[in-house]
Amino acid sequence: MGAKRKTMYVEDNKAVVTAVYDAYQRGDVQGIINLHSPDALWIDYSPANSDLRGDWRGPNGIEAFMTNLDMTMNVEKFVVQKLLAEGDTVISIIDTRFTPRGSNFQEEARLVQIFKLANEKIVQMESFLSTSEEAFG
Repeated sequence: MGAKRKTMYVEDNKAVVTAVYDAYQRGDVQGIINLHSPDALWIDYSPANSDLRGDWRGPNGIEAFMTNLDMTMNVEKFVVQKLLAEGDTVISIIDTRFTPRGSNFQEEARLVQIFKLANEKIVQMESFLSTSEEAFG
């Protein structure tokens, strides 16, 4: 792959991840799903007491994750600070603020997500949330 094509490939992958975040901001779960391969795997490493922690596979898994996210927390801030990409991998660094549903506890956190892509579709996403245990329990 030539240098120009390699650069375009990386930029295409970053554009896919940006489109996921744009769909998230609009509340467009189907738009998020459409940017993933049919057997995509999401792995969430939230604290052990979080309903979001675990493996989520395929369209049903992504939809279930998004439903769980909506049911467990109100996200007040979601700002992508950086998108780093090399080859088939895109890493995002996000500043977020949320309040667990039924709570007055507001949490500021850093979210790091690692995406693997193939053929301009996401095949895997790993999510690491730096937050306190109190945020989920």
